[in-house]
Amino acid sequence: KELNHQYNISASLENIGTIYFKKGDFKNALKYINESLVINKEYGIIDGIFIDLQYTGNIYNEKGDFLLALKYYNEANSVYVDAKNKSRKLSNLENIGSVYFKKGNLDKALSYFTESLEIAKSISVVSSEVDLLISISAIYLEKDNIKQALEYQNEALDIIEKNNLIIEKMQFNYNLAKIYTKQNKYEDALKHFEDALDMAEDKGYMKNQIEIYNGLGDLYTSTNSLTKALEYQEKALKLAKDKGYLVLEAEILDSLANIHLKKENKNEALKYKHHSLSIFKQIGNKIKIDKIQNNIEEIKC
Repeated sequence: KELNHQYNISASLENIGTIYFKKGDFKNALKYINESLVINKEYGIIDGIFIDLQYTGNIYNEKGDFLLALKYYNEANSVYVDAKNKSRKLSNLENIGSVYFKKGNLDKALSYFTESLEIAKSISVVSSEVDLLISISAIYLEKDNIKQALEYQNEALDIIEKNNLIIEKMQFNYNLAKIYTKQNKYEDALKHFEDALDMAEDKGYMKNQIEIYNGLGDLYTSTNSLTKALEYQEKALKLAKDKGYLVLEAEILDSLANIHLKKENKNEALKYKHHSLSIFKQIGNKIKIDKIQNNIEEIKC
């Protein structure tokens, strides 16, 4: 009876922590998850320990502290000695893949996402399957392989429509909008960004809102609507800094530099490029470091 009581308390704390996490309030998210973890460890609630360690990893992942994120993911992994627990293995592999994606190690990220996808398919976890298909699509988009990116998007869409997956449709729309922006299909991109934003704002999903504001800013930069572009990027930057989304902050700073470059304000562009570069060096994203360093040299010429 006491064990059930403590299990319910820890589950409630986890749920509250999860809500704060999705709202981008990492301080309160950590507070409630840590309280849950204390109870779960005291009473030996294995599932709870795994979930709390993984969520703690997720918080540090979003804050750009990848060493701590991987520490908690690996600790979560050690909770289950039984490797046959596929659902737990699936979520942890996916999270580790996301770390390598943010660090710019696309091949390693792809390896983790592909292994996770195989597990998701084998145990019919359709929501994870969709998330992973979209994540793999995002990798191919980063590699400028639009054909492959769209193939994975289309596969995700089939599952979304068959299972009426509302939340996953938001991420699908966001990623498709980024693909359309790269293809210069700006009207299509705008529609999908707006559809994704409606859902993100309705649910209060802070990270998604910031990503979409950044995406809209990039779209308007591409169409030379620089006032609108600046408005979205400044909104995105304020939220990213306030909430502690370090990787997003670096991306947005780079986007702001590109706006000032189009406005022929080289000094401002260089300022934002250098700030973005310093964060990407801290994160260890070699692809972004090389790209921005090249940008800086080109601006100086």
